[in-house]
Amino acid sequence: MRKRYWQLWLLVLIVFILAGCGHQTIPDFDGNKAFIYLKQQCDFGPRVPNSKAAHDCEDYLYDKLAATTDVCRRQKFTYHDEDTGDTLYLTNIIASYNPDNSQRVLLCAHWDSRPWVDEEPDSSLHHLPVPGANDGASGVAVLLVIAETLKKYRPSIGVDIIFFDGEAVSYTHLRAHETSLHLVCRLLLE
Repeated sequence: MRKRYWQLWLLVLIVFILAGCGHQTIPDFDGNKAFIYLKQQCDFGPRVPNSKAAHDCEDYLYDKLAATTDVCRRQKFTYHDEDTGDTLYLTNIIASYNPDNSQRVLLCAHWDSRPWVDEEPDSSLHHLPVPGANDGASGVAVLLVIAETLKKYRPSIGVDIIFFDGEAVSYTHLRAHETSLHLVCRLLLE
């Protein structure tokens, strides 16, 4: 049931965005390509901040988005977790389509993965990082396919795609969106 609801939401979103492209034909969503993008992200390994896998995947995602638009940037920032003492070096990746249009749609997903499998019933596995296929890579994969579609069928409205970093590493549920909030605050100040 949940999967069907998600697919319906995605279809409505694609129709809405592409309706603003001024084209009569709405292209099919390429689920096979999305799966390839999901697998490529997971092949880097768990995308836990400060890891080589995260660094390599960041470059991969930036290159993929930059190939679809003239306006793509990295927003680098740090997050200090007071509970653990860790400093995380994070990067949001932002692509804009039709950036001069004030009517905008924001599409976003997080690209990092959790540093431990705290939802695993077997507590002996809780120290292992999560591959992040369902939570992280799947949403990004869908947006990469949409980005390619936006390159081919330029929208008449503005569209921003943001891949958030640091969402999956919140150490407490109260801090679940502090890193994403960083972007929102920065955008309001610009």
